[in-house]
Amino acid sequence: TLYGGYEVAHGALFQQIDASSQAIEWAALDANCIKAGLDINANITQYVTITADAAYRQWSDQNQQSITYNRPRWEANIGITVRPLQQLDIKLDYNMQLERDFGSYGKLADIHNLQLFAQYRVLDWMSISLHGNNLLNHKYDYYFGLPAPGIQVMGGIAVNF
Repeated sequence: TLYGGYEVAHGALFQQIDASSQAIEWAALDANCIKAGLDINANITQYVTITADAAYRQWSDQNQQSITYNRPRWEANIGITVRPLQQLDIKLDYNMQLERDFGSYGKLADIHNLQLFAQYRVLDWMSISLHGNNLLNHKYDYYFGLPAPGIQVMGGIAVNF
């Protein structure tokens, strides 16, 4: 699916730095955004599904000045889900965010995040899972001054009733 549009946002939150105190703050700005993208979902077989999306966004303030604080200009996601057994799902996702400009303070590092998620349904009402995040151990800030943790691994048990 190809899509595009123009968004008028009143009070959109943008991260800024106060000029006098150098404190990081959130500002509600009236802003406009031109966006275009592509979204693909494909069931290759009953065992494999691929999803992908990519988007371009150009934010501007009321004076038509470009603003990107904490918002990527380009973003893409690609994922593949494999179901080798009826009870087992394994999903590999990759997220990329580029051109995260922070005005006079420079650019934030691009995000390249690889994630792995596995879930095994032990019973109809119970499953166990394992989730890995930032598997490339890439160093970047989610927001200015808020660094992403390194490799993260989390396990869990889900009970449905």
